Amino acid sequence: MPPETLAFHLGIMAACFIVLRVISWVQVWRYRGGAPPGSDIKREFRFSLIPLTLFYSSLTKLFLLFLLTIWRPTPSAADPNDKWGGELLLDNPIVNAFKVFKDDQIDREWLIRNVLGGMSAGFGLRVVLDIKPIFTSIIILVGWRAKISVTGIISSWVGGDESSGEAWRAYSIP
Repeated sequence: MPPETLAFHLGIMAACFIVLRVISWVQVWRYRGGAPPGSDIKREFRFSLIPLTLFYSSLTKLFLLFLLTIWRPTPSAADPNDKWGGELLLDNPIVNAFKVFKDDQIDREWLIRNVLGGMSAGFGLRVVLDIKPIFTSIIILVGWRAKISVTGIISSWVGGDESSGEAWRAYSIP
């Protein structure tokens, strides 16, 4: 297992442990020492379900990355001076803000790997942990931070030069 993947999983496991422990302490304090109402999902929870959930949620991300290797997007030949917009739309700040979504400037692989992968992992953990979505988002962000820390340390050893190390950091899969 690559070190950045191990760091991602360990960061998520540690964050899950801490968040679940804090939530249980708050619930015990809130219910004055009595047993808070628990769901069947919380009673059947095991920490071994977390890596399994991350694995299953990564299958959609890997499938979409596989589809991008088969069907490469074709560049569109749109004329910036179309009759519908003309010169008025070229200087509009709202239109200029959406220029980052053009096909030649967007990195689909990075979006699928990080944004869609994070959303699918967050949804999977939300189902398994049975906690509020804000806590699941915190857990995913802690896992990403652990992965970024490890790739920052290792990137100088992997690529040899700075540009190769930066490319490896951007495309390392957790």
